[in-house]
Amino acid sequence: MNQKIQRVVTAVVLVPLAIGLTYLSGWFFLCAVILLSSMAIIEMSKMARKTAKSPQVVPLLVANLAIQIMAYYRSWYLVLGIVFLFLVILYLVEIFRGNPDGSMSRIGGNLYILGIGMLFVFFTLIETCSPDPMGTKASGWRFMTTLLAGIWSFDTFSYFGGMLFGRHKMAPNISPGKTWEGFVTGLVFGIGVFVIVGWLLLRNAHPWFGWLKLTASGICIVLLGTIGDLGESLLKRDSRMKDSGSILAGHGGVLDRLDSLLVAAPGFFFILAYFFLSSGKVFL
Repeated sequence: MNQKIQRVVTAVVLVPLAIGLTYLSGWFFLCAVILLSSMAIIEMSKMARKTAKSPQVVPLLVANLAIQIMAYYRSWYLVLGIVFLFLVILYLVEIFRGNPDGSMSRIGGNLYILGIGMLFVFFTLIETCSPDPMGTKASGWRFMTTLLAGIWSFDTFSYFGGMLFGRHKMAPNISPGKTWEGFVTGLVFGIGVFVIVGWLLLRNAHPWFGWLKLTASGICIVLLGTIGDLGESLLKRDSRMKDSGSILAGHGGVLDRLDSLLVAAPGFFFILAYFFLSSGKVFL
C-alpha cells in the first residue's frame, strides 16, 4: 500500500480513538497515556542502543508506570521519590559494572529516556485541569482536544505543504524533508484550527478564554511543536534511524507521531496555568 494512503488510513483510525479517550477521561485516558509513554520509552531505548547508551529498559518501564499513576493522583512527593530511586538504581548498576568509562553517558542517557516518559504526565495534567461549569468532570478534555486538533493540523499541513510547495530546506542536516514552505503552511492552518476548535469547545464553558488567548496559545504550541519535531529528528540522525519505530503504518513509531505534542503539551499546560491563575480561576 502506498505510504500516503497508509498515513491517511492510520489517521482515520487513530484520530476518533484519541478524541474518544480524551472525552471519556479518567482511567481510560490514563491507561492510554501509560501505554503510549511505555512504547515511547521502548523506542527511545532502541535509539539509545545505537549510540551505546545501555538503557535499563525494565527499570525505566516500572518507574514510568509508577510516575504516571502517581501524577494522576497528584502525589508529587512520590514522583520525586521514584526519580530518586531510579537514579540510585543507575548508580548501583554502574558501580557493579566496575568500569567507569562511559558511566556518565549511560546514566545521563537513562535519565533522559525517563524524562521523555515524564513529558506524558502533562497530557494527564491538561486532561484533569479545571472544574467544568457545564458538567461534573474536569474541563481539561476541552483543552486537550483543542491541543490535539492544533498539533495534528500543524503536522498534517506541514507535511502536505512541504510536499506541494517545498523549495527551501529548513534544517537539511537534521530533517532533510522539512521546508520553510511546509512550516508556514502548517503554522497558518495549525493556529487556525486550534483557535476554531478552542472557541467551539470553550465559548460556553470558559467564555473568558477568548480569541486573543487562543491565538497566543496557538502560536506558542505550534512553535514548541516544531522544536519537538526537529529535536526528535536530531536524535534519529544521531542513531542512524529513519523512524523511531514501525507500529503506526505510514507514520513510523509513537515518537514519530507524538514528537511535536510532547514538547507542545508542557508549554500549553504552563500557558493555561498562567491564564487561569492571573484571571483568578481555579486551575488544578
